[in-house]
Amino acid sequence: MNRIKKILLIFFFVSATVSAEDAYRWREVAPMNDARSGHASVVIDDKIYVFGGMSSGFRQLLSSVEVYDPEENEWNYAESMPVALFQPAAVALGDSVILFGGLDANGRPSGMLMVYNVGADTFYVGGRLHGPPRFAVSAAFVGRRILVMGGFNAQQEFQDNNY
Repeated sequence: MNRIKKILLIFFFVSATVSAEDAYRWREVAPMNDARSGHASVVIDDKIYVFGGMSSGFRQLLSSVEVYDPEENEWNYAESMPVALFQPAAVALGDSVILFGGLDANGRPSGMLMVYNVGADTFYVGGRLHGPPRFAVSAAFVGRRILVMGGFNAQQEFQDNNY
């Protein structure tokens, strides 16, 4: 191995080691515009999208959507959801986000599916959940299917039926 290859190999090894250590170091980043809990989030094109939730102090449900850009270390608002929701679930699918369930402003579980198009910065209602409306669900995109799991129904009973 000639000298240049050895130097490049050592440089790559050192760079990879530093990058891996750096990746696991906690750092504070810019605060969100609205403090919240019970929100849903996804990553699309290296940006974090945060949907709904409850305001600080549990005073108000939020319909706002915030986008974090790690390159700029800043949060910006996107188009708000048509309905404020607490504890919805979300999955990313291409340049779209599909939101499921959540509690609405009247304290009722939502059966609505909403789709957010990142490029167009628009929402549309995409149908209804199969099964009972629910909140505090989780969702995952697996292969060509989305699985919505668990949560609570209107009587706040745990749900073990998954769709």
